[in-house]
Amino acid sequence: MIDRPLDPSLWDESIPVAEDFYHHVNARWLAGNPVPAEYPMWGAYLELDHRNKELTHHLLADAAAASTAGRGDAVSRLAGDFFASGMDEAAIAAAGLEPLRPYLDRIDAIGSVEPRQRPPLEHPGVRGGLRDRGRYADGRPAEDRAKVW
Repeated sequence: MIDRPLDPSLWDESIPVAEDFYHHVNARWLAGNPVPAEYPMWGAYLELDHRNKELTHHLLADAAAASTAGRGDAVSRLAGDFFASGMDEAAIAAAGLEPLRPYLDRIDAIGSVEPRQRPPLEHPGVRGGLRDRGRYADGRPAEDRAKVW
């Protein structure tokens, strides 16, 4: 991972800036960072997202271990306990669909497709993010791919 946001050593001076700025500043990074086989695209934002998820996982795992040992403040214990509950696959499998039963019952109670008659379902989170600046497996930048759609 690059430690500096702008790394002139990755710039390709053989490509004129005025002719193709994107490849002038990105060609060496693109050559050194192929799209991983398990991803349809790859870019700096996805690399950052991947690293942030790893760091968050480690922080939560440490909080869970500290909570189990009776250490940490109340917020850390709460976060650690919540994380541990989501990682307990045996308990999740044993619970089956029961934790979802109130939501499934509300869906079953819907008698019409009229929007005003549909009860709002709570959503535990909203996924947001940065603008797609990745590079797809076919080699085209995200903004070029968007033009096709």
